[in-house]
Amino acid sequence: MEILVNQEPLNYTLEHEERLGEVVDGIAEWLHSGNYEITAINVDDHTVPIHDRSHWQDTYLDSVTTLSLEALPLSQVEQTVVAAIADYCTLLQRAI
Repeated sequence: MEILVNQEPLNYTLEHEERLGEVVDGIAEWLHSGNYEITAINVDDHTVPIHDRSHWQDTYLDSVTTLSLEALPLSQVEQTVVAAIADYCTLLQRAI
């Protein structure tokens, strides 16, 4: 299985992982240590819902050819979330 982070190959050695959720969790932990957050997950060129793990976490690794993750610095993720909340509040205020 090829693993990419921000379209760059990742040298990641599988130990006892058998399912996709285990691999994503391990990479997420490593990224968190560098202050990065996974923002998108693609499995074999198909985007999977990052916040609904039930769709992909139990997928066996032998059925996955490519796992591609997009990651952003935590500060950028926080700015994006704050901007989205501000936009939502503006729309809500207009609707009232």
